[in-house]
Amino acid sequence: MNKFNKISLVLALTGGLFFTQSCVQDDEYSIPPMDCTGLTTTMSIPQLIEDVQSSTEPNNLRPYLENAVIEGYVISSDETGNFFKTISIQDHPTNPTTNGIQIEIDANSLYTQYPIGSKIQIELKGLVAGYDRGVIKLGTTYVQNDETRVGRMPSALATTNVKKTCESVEPLAPKVVNTIAEALKPENINTLVTIKNVQFANPTEDVTYGDAVGLTTVNRQLIDRKGKVVDLRNSGYATFAGENLPTKSGEITVVVSIYNSSYQLYIRDLNDVKFDQDRFEPGQAELPTSAAKFPFLGADFNNWADFLASANNFAYDPMVKEAAGQGINGSGALLIDGQRSANGFVFTTRPTVTDLPANPTKLHFWVKGTAAKSLNIYLYKNDGTNYSFNVGSLTDNKLVTENNGGNNSYTGTINTNGEWKVVQLDLEGLTDINTSNINGNFIAFRVGNNANYNLLVDNITIE
Repeated sequence: MNKFNKISLVLALTGGLFFTQSCVQDDEYSIPPMDCTGLTTTMSIPQLIEDVQSSTEPNNLRPYLENAVIEGYVISSDETGNFFKTISIQDHPTNPTTNGIQIEIDANSLYTQYPIGSKIQIELKGLVAGYDRGVIKLGTTYVQNDETRVGRMPSALATTNVKKTCESVEPLAPKVVNTIAEALKPENINTLVTIKNVQFANPTEDVTYGDAVGLTTVNRQLIDRKGKVVDLRNSGYATFAGENLPTKSGEITVVVSIYNSSYQLYIRDLNDVKFDQDRFEPGQAELPTSAAKFPFLGADFNNWADFLASANNFAYDPMVKEAAGQGINGSGALLIDGQRSANGFVFTTRPTVTDLPANPTKLHFWVKGTAAKSLNIYLYKNDGTNYSFNVGSLTDNKLVTENNGGNNSYTGTINTNGEWKVVQLDLEGLTDINTSNINGNFIAFRVGNNANYNLLVDNITIE
């Protein structure tokens, strides 16, 4: 008998019985009523996570044979049937210090014993923690295809080991983010997050939240203004499975999860969905706000000498010319005119303005004109390396993400039909952008080879 099989046997005997992993939706194993508890907490959720991450067992399994108690706040609910035999907890009702964990229990109607916002304590002796497809779970073990995994603890074991405290239910305050990318981070797994500015990608095609006829779990894609998508998982057994998807946009409160490397989200009920705003067109740039600043002298191109003083030692290509009076509202502009025989830089500048944001989230510039190939923008880091943005085809205001077409790509054409269009570079999540080292590079504009350009550029700003 190998080491872990011996441990599994001890744990099973400690719990009083073995259990069978089941995916059948039934009420056979509802937990009996229990009194509240006032145990002494001896371990934090971050400490349990550290235990798991330091384990050398397969799936980082960590069996607990000693007495230890953790506590956390319940953020999930199986009342509507979208969660099944599991409870998600985080270590604080408003500001969790780390990702949460899943408590696996072979019982239904868990919400009656562990309501949302309740503080629970878990006696770890007799339980096992470990990773299961990317999520840290706490339960007992089972073997599948010769692999030992964390699964549901028997309901009898939950009765003795998982207790609601005598404290009153706490109101939960989800972490609020503005994009899907902000939500899909390891520290948000099994925590409560509200994502603003989202909508269902295909509400008229998918129609309903779930498959209430086939009783299968389905994915419904959410999309944000930047075009980022993520799956919302909805059980066919959920009471809202047959409800129509809202066609508007707004905010949604979710429990963040992951399956291997794919993030997925869960709602507890339809109160988590507040889509009361008009739909938006993903990938559209937002206009600069009042917080926007010029990142270098001459970034509005009203003073050509200032622009030249901000250039680095590459200065600028002969394609670049001053365009006095041709900018927005008759102001100055920069003109990129003609063609090059090779791909390359047309101008590069340094950050010659002080008090720029240390962690900027967006950069804007305005474009007017035509080009047979597109623009490639370098935004430099403090170490001299760069982020690459490929503008691609441009006919309207556009949001551009980093390295969206591969380094140094000039695919697509530009034609703004004689109007000024704004390009927004999405900087969220990008670190170490050089906004303070005047001796280092800040931004470079690059063009493709053997292609005619006739583009005006104006008002480069960062915020």
